[in-house]
Amino acid sequence: MRGPVNAPRRPNQIPLEETAPPQWSRRLYIRISPADTAQFKFLLESYGHLAYLSVVDRYAAVARLVFSPNQENEVREFLSAVGLKITFTVLKLTQKNSPENGEFPCAL
Repeated sequence: MRGPVNAPRRPNQIPLEETAPPQWSRRLYIRISPADTAQFKFLLESYGHLAYLSVVDRYAAVARLVFSPNQENEVREFLSAVGLKITFTVLKLTQKNSPENGEFPCAL
């Protein structure tokens, strides 16, 4: 059952008309063992689909996380928590070694 249409908002809730949605998604690239990819994706989905994971290069073991800029803190908290269970490295992109050039970034 839904509440009344004119129900008062929670104090910390921002009305939709006051916030503009982000125009672009953020991306993080990670190097993760192919054996751990399924478990990582499962844990990511269990966090309420915080981001989505796609494998960029299965041979280089590089995957991309795509998420809303508004949730970057939550994504980084997730990575910290999952890093205790699964070994992976967050990669830093530079203009020279971007996936578009067929190369992948070095580890942070």
